[in-house]
Amino acid sequence: MLRFFALLVALFLALLISACSEESSVPSTSAPNPASQISSTPTQSVPASASIVRSAPSPTPEPTVNSQPTSRTEPTVMPAPSPTHQPSAAPEGTVTPVPTATPIPTSTPAPTSTPTPTSTPTATPTPKLSLDPGTYKVGTDIQPDIYVGRTGTGVFDSCYWARLSGASGDFDEIIANDNPVGQFYVEIKPTDAYFETGCEITPLGDWPTPIEPITKVSAGMYIVGRDIAHGIYAGFADEDPLQSCYWARLSGALGDFEDVLANGNVEGQFYVEIRDTDAYFQIGCDITAIAEWPAPDKPHTTVSQGMYLVGRDIGPGTYRGEVGQGILDSCYYARLSGLSGEFDDLITNNNSTGQFYVTVEASDYALQTECKLTLTDE
Repeated sequence: MLRFFALLVALFLALLISACSEESSVPSTSAPNPASQISSTPTQSVPASASIVRSAPSPTPEPTVNSQPTSRTEPTVMPAPSPTHQPSAAPEGTVTPVPTATPIPTSTPAPTSTPTPTSTPTATPTPKLSLDPGTYKVGTDIQPDIYVGRTGTGVFDSCYWARLSGASGDFDEIIANDNPVGQFYVEIKPTDAYFETGCEITPLGDWPTPIEPITKVSAGMYIVGRDIAHGIYAGFADEDPLQSCYWARLSGALGDFEDVLANGNVEGQFYVEIRDTDAYFQIGCDITAIAEWPAPDKPHTTVSQGMYLVGRDIGPGTYRGEVGQGILDSCYYARLSGLSGEFDDLITNNNSTGQFYVTVEASDYALQTECKLTLTDE
């Protein structure tokens, strides 16, 4: 930009000098003055660099006599325009910082060691403790122990199991077997070769223990002292022989006949005493501890098929009964000194036909009958 302004100034000066030169070259009307010719100062030329357009040289004028030299006006040099300064931005106002409160120095806690990350342990799957239905080789697939299972309470819901001496399927290889309903136990001995089960069973050690023995039980098998308390229990079964209730006091859970201490197939109302020496008790219907069994308002004078406690259900006296004449129509009755179901509990018994009488003593514990009896000496 400055160079452009300088060129313009130089052009302007050249034009001005040229104009002045033309004015001074006009001839004067006065006589030439020799002195002015002698003293005339030659015209100073402008350097070529200072002008862009040069005029043609004019002829030299004749000297004028007694003429005073005219003074030549020196060109005024115009100052080069200075570049216009761009206005600078006004400085923004300075924000005075607000003083901050000096923080109270706190004690630097001692560095703690970074705990080494531990790998997350992999959960170990819980082994299956129960055995599904099937046949197992004792000592290999299943260990000798007492096992417990649970099934339905109906006849068609029972669970078949068998202790076996071999795997040929022969009948002679069955050591013991059963079709229990409800909760049941079975003991597998080390001498057994195989064990067959139709339902899931679990080792007794892995079966939950009741908080306390129950006083009302349904069909099933129970450990005395663990599941059920010893004592006298009462129940009620259908009077149809096909709907009778089987019970058994047991010394073990092998399923052998030798395990049976006493048993019975009862109909109607019945009682059974579970002794503290019994290991297991098996029942095919519901029973309740006698303390929770309702007693009649007064002793019955007429009773139907069932078992009755003397002094609670019936009073002492002579009772009369009448049935058919054939042996298949006979009526079984028994005077009892206890409720264990053992042979020693029998005071007397009979299978009577036709009309008959039975005298119940005050010392008798209970009377069992399979037919209707009526007290005669009211």
